[in-house]
Amino acid sequence: MKTILLFTSSFPFGKQETFLENEIVHLSKQFHIHLLPSYYNQNDTAVRELPDHVTYSVPILPRRKVFWLLQSLLSWSHLRTELNELVFLIKTKRVTFRNLFKLLNSTTHLRVFRRRIQKEDLRRYDILYFYWCNATSTRLPDHLQNVFIRIHGGEINTRRHEGFIPYLSETTHTAHTYLPISNDAADMLLRANPEAHYETHRLGTFQNLSTNVEPAQEAQQIQLVSCSSLIDLKRVHLIVEALRDTSKPIAWTHFGDGPLLNTISALSQTLPETVSCEFKGRVSNAEVHLFYQETHVDLFVNVSSTEGVPVSIMEAMSYGIPAFATNVGGVRELVTDQTGYLVEKDFEPTELSRCIEGIRDQQEKRDASRRFWAKHYDGATNYRKLLELFNQRG
Repeated sequence: MKTILLFTSSFPFGKQETFLENEIVHLSKQFHIHLLPSYYNQNDTAVRELPDHVTYSVPILPRRKVFWLLQSLLSWSHLRTELNELVFLIKTKRVTFRNLFKLLNSTTHLRVFRRRIQKEDLRRYDILYFYWCNATSTRLPDHLQNVFIRIHGGEINTRRHEGFIPYLSETTHTAHTYLPISNDAADMLLRANPEAHYETHRLGTFQNLSTNVEPAQEAQQIQLVSCSSLIDLKRVHLIVEALRDTSKPIAWTHFGDGPLLNTISALSQTLPETVSCEFKGRVSNAEVHLFYQETHVDLFVNVSSTEGVPVSIMEAMSYGIPAFATNVGGVRELVTDQTGYLVEKDFEPTELSRCIEGIRDQQEKRDASRRFWAKHYDGATNYRKLLELFNQRG
């Protein structure tokens, strides 16, 4: 069995990168996969259940950041490149505490990564696969072939990072094969490097329904679902604002947690009595699917200020759930007039209010959503194409 060395952020530790679970299941049917995460997310050392043929190492970076710095002091091989990044900040007048911290953090990470990777016999792997497009791929030995780099979009979107991403030019100018997950991500790559070698490979989800029979709808009640971290850029407070201007009986269920949980929960207490809210917290992907199987959901809502291509919307669409979403990142490649309601990034919450109040017979949108998912975002199809690429090149 051929082997893949898969570089992740923290997977399989903690609860992030849930969408990687789908891909791992499919790839492990034909490849042995060894996971090499960068760090423990929020010091969460719990390991998720993994399929057969998948192994892992402890993260490259120590749990305490002081040890990152100590280890990085032992590596000075790319000092000239590091100084060039500082010069760039000075020339473009972007020297801020935040940008300097980002540069220090990235530089430390790269130095520790290089020291660790020098201890690996990379030649024993048929495929080297970076799940995120960041500068770590630039620290591989030059002679290595069959290196693939996923691009979700946010990693190379300078607007999302206040105009500065450390080592971005280096990151987008390797000789490796880039795998953008959307047309939007591919366009960003080509703007950075018109000569980049890439193939668009979309993510996908698996629908767990054994039947196409939809759950029964609750009489006279509209069921909304949102699924995201509760952080600023997800703008979940806009959902609360929209619900204030509704009069119909509504049940809103949110999956996900984050630093704004208490704030959003408190805001929800000010909603009309006709609106009930339930914050499920961070749950397993299987629990989200079970909810869709057992509950008739009228509308999925995503009002982020920035996105890649949200897997959460793919999952909802696979169950025939239309989406209300902002036109950011690659969202327009998912949400159309046929599959849902696409609004501008700076929409007014009353647009969502009117959409919710206007929900009646949506069978055409429900059927279109399911068909669109099956054609473009079925994980079985999309990951089979990725397997074919790896088998050809590995």
